[in-house]
Amino acid sequence: MQLPKKILVATDFSDASQGAVDAAATFAAPGRSQVTLVHVFDPTPMVPPAAIPAPRRMEASIEHEMSDKIRAELEKIRGERLGEVEDVKVVAIKQPNPAAAICEQAEEEGSDLIIVGTHGRTGLTHLFIGSVAERVVRHAPCPVLAVRQKKK
Repeated sequence: MQLPKKILVATDFSDASQGAVDAAATFAAPGRSQVTLVHVFDPTPMVPPAAIPAPRRMEASIEHEMSDKIRAELEKIRGERLGEVEDVKVVAIKQPNPAAAICEQAEEEGSDLIIVGTHGRTGLTHLFIGSVAERVVRHAPCPVLAVRQKKK
């Protein structure tokens, strides 16, 4: 198996996703791999559109501000954890379904590998919260590496 040329690594800024970013840094072949660092966000989680009649400009402003802060955090991660990787792209995606957004981005970029973190939840917590990593594994256009969070 040859090393992947295009790696997409998803982060939700949790400890579990830090392990995924570190794995991407390990898998990226120096000078031969491109890493796309992705965060998916939804500026209006669990709020029905009619509940808050916000003007369109206000919504756009909130989205823009969130996107800027997310990109700044992605750039910070890029510098701290992916400093040795030459070709890193940061992407903030506005989408209510993180798993679908990650798979779509991987498809668009022709990724060879997706790396995601997982909390390793089981039982009722897994049932109610679900698993983005699990959905990515099921629908990804390429192999997926799920990196489990280290127990403290």
